[in-house]
Amino acid sequence: PGNSIANNTNIKIGIAELALKGDVIINEILFNPTSTTDDFIELYNTSGKIIDLSALRIGNVDLDKGEIGTVFNANGEGRLLFPYEYVAITQEPQNIVNYYLPPSYACVAYIADLPSYNDERGVAVLFNNLNATLDSVYYTDKWHYPLLTDVEGVSLERLSIDRSSLYSTNWHSAAATVRYATPGYINSQITETGTPVQTISIVPETFSPDEDGYNDVVTILYKFEQAGYTANMQVYNSQGQLVQYLLRNTLISNSGYVSWDGINIANEKAPIGIYIIYTEVFDEKGNIKKYKNAVTLGGVLSK
Repeated sequence: PGNSIANNTNIKIGIAELALKGDVIINEILFNPTSTTDDFIELYNTSGKIIDLSALRIGNVDLDKGEIGTVFNANGEGRLLFPYEYVAITQEPQNIVNYYLPPSYACVAYIADLPSYNDERGVAVLFNNLNATLDSVYYTDKWHYPLLTDVEGVSLERLSIDRSSLYSTNWHSAAATVRYATPGYINSQITETGTPVQTISIVPETFSPDEDGYNDVVTILYKFEQAGYTANMQVYNSQGQLVQYLLRNTLISNSGYVSWDGINIANEKAPIGIYIIYTEVFDEKGNIKKYKNAVTLGGVLSK
């Protein structure tokens, strides 16, 4: 009984089971693509089951009539979705891979026909092969981060797999740091459970950009419990003079990093000394958080 999985090189096989409500969810949706991308629906297997994508169906809703519109099989090639895996389904996998650079081509799957999703508002619905509804998203472009001036090519990501997809507060625009979409892998905007963490740390605390392959770059790591922060990050010297911009009004993910190679705004190597990394993050409600972290730029003093 149960699943049987064999792993031979990169090939995984197993016995598929019927997907029930909550086993597979809609985790991300791009409904307003750029001219060089395409719509996609990302699915996430929340269960310990192996799910056959060809046994899933994706549809939309005719909002004028208030009824199900077009419905297509998610994938007709018998592809398997393994436990806790993501897959982005689209008619143009190569365009999605080329534009958004997911970590693996395999996490983007082809579908011959994808229901049309309006750029302003619509409904995406996921069914199993018994026509039971597994998940649905009643989206609108107003769910996007309001400070974005252009949402073309920006996906909506689910913040928590544990909260209903019907809540607008469970969706957020993908971060600029991932080119505004994460097809086939973990969302850039995701709400973590447990003890809230807010921190910015510097690694290493002393770096020497002398191209010797050792600590040539300083990395500023950030982690927040809340999605939807816009960040500004600058480098100042010990006299309070601006040295470099690292982020300018950038919508960031919950966690990530920014690097500085010691080059200043004049495109010259900054001198040896202590520098302050000043970070300011704010949300759409105007809540602001500010951080100051010190880093030492070291090296060999010239004679």
